[in-house]
Amino acid sequence: MISKAVDYCKADQLLVSAYKAIQDKLKDPNYWSHAELEKLKKRAKEHYIEEQKTHCCYCNMHQNSKNHRIWDLEHIAPRAKYAHFMFEPKNLAAACPDCNSHKGDKEVLVNTRRRTYPTKSEDFKIVHPHYDKYTDHIKHRRFVYVPVTKKGKYTIYLCDLLRFTVDFIGASGSASDNSFEDEIDATFNAENDQDLADLALELIELQLKK
Repeated sequence: MISKAVDYCKADQLLVSAYKAIQDKLKDPNYWSHAELEKLKKRAKEHYIEEQKTHCCYCNMHQNSKNHRIWDLEHIAPRAKYAHFMFEPKNLAAACPDCNSHKGDKEVLVNTRRRTYPTKSEDFKIVHPHYDKYTDHIKHRRFVYVPVTKKGKYTIYLCDLLRFTVDFIGASGSASDNSFEDEIDATFNAENDQDLADLALELIELQLKK
């Protein structure tokens, strides 16, 4: 969980305040790409990479690098749908490009008519890096992700976290293939790691029931 959201410096706050003064219906999500925001985005990205200890906010994988090229500054509630939340500090986090790409602009809010930024975990469909403790919702061991809650399951689906399991076993098909469960079981048992085998099988069962 992120314990401290980014605190904008004076120069950044001037830009944020000017943007917030615009009527919500006139706020442009593409403003995020303007050159005048480059320093703000750089500072915010640096903050969250440090704050998250170089772990992606969605897959929780350690990136082992602070190089900005392998990180995205992520809008949890997507700016394409919620341009009025563009600069909300608790709507920002550091994500790996793959998780960010899979999540895209999919809906994450329970109440899509919110005009003020939500302040509670239950306001979000996904695990929120500022409001939720990751392990309360997702069990994660190496490349295996098992949902503990409904939010955990939706996060696994939305960010395609099953991709790590598929990549590990080298599966050519999808998680719904008949052979997928047997392959994972054989792989984990060959490593003499029954706990991982059980977690993997539980994950596959949940996916097959979707």
